[in-house]
Amino acid sequence: MKIDEILNQGWQHFNLSLDNKILTVQLDTKGFERNDFDASVIDELRQLGVLLHRNIDINVVLLCGRSDVFSFGSDPKAFKLRFSPETMLERRHDVMPGADMAEAWSKIEAITIAAIDGRCRGAASVLSVACDFRIMGEGVEFFFPEVPNGMILGWGAIPRLVELAGPSRTKQMILFGEFLSATICEKWGLADEIAPAGESHIVAQRWAEKVTNLPPLAVRMTKEAIDTYSTALHASAAVADRNRYLVAGHIRAGLLK
Repeated sequence: MKIDEILNQGWQHFNLSLDNKILTVQLDTKGFERNDFDASVIDELRQLGVLLHRNIDINVVLLCGRSDVFSFGSDPKAFKLRFSPETMLERRHDVMPGADMAEAWSKIEAITIAAIDGRCRGAASVLSVACDFRIMGEGVEFFFPEVPNGMILGWGAIPRLVELAGPSRTKQMILFGEFLSATICEKWGLADEIAPAGESHIVAQRWAEKVTNLPPLAVRMTKEAIDTYSTALHASAAVADRNRYLVAGHIRAGLLK
């Protein structure tokens, strides 16, 4: 699908703009003050990732939120709905879209950059680590609240975090669920540059312009080679990841003891 067709799809939960082969995706989840995700937001982001997979009309996808908040991640109300269907098969089906969304974004051939300001929580943090680079503004609160709330972190995030930060730091950030500052994120390999508060998009735009001035075929082939080497075991981890997420969700919902 050509980029003009993608731009005119009538997306409900983000705004798209294109300039110099840089596609900016600004999260604007209607009805959610904090850019929360629900099933429809996740599905649209998955659809967009799939459509952009091998698109050659773009060199960079720049994902951002607002200057005061990237996203609070999954809407807590959506959690109960995931485990309301009667059969285990139906429930398993209902927890798949988040992992599919993150995987779709990780497979986009163009370079992907997340520009993060304010709070970035849970599902939104998972989406950001599926991108190639992360630019964080000062004052960022980046965290994964799942384990302290009786869940496990899913959606393929664990192997990606281990790749970025190493096993010990991944355990720290997931088990404790504490806010990570932009400085800590940079030290741990989660942030590639720190911007002034509210200006992550400006710095990310500079990164995007550097990328789009490079030979696009060489960029795509290099990204593919690096990702292939570094994520060779991710697929096997993702299968177990989805099943663990399902079981843990049932325990938290009181469906298993």
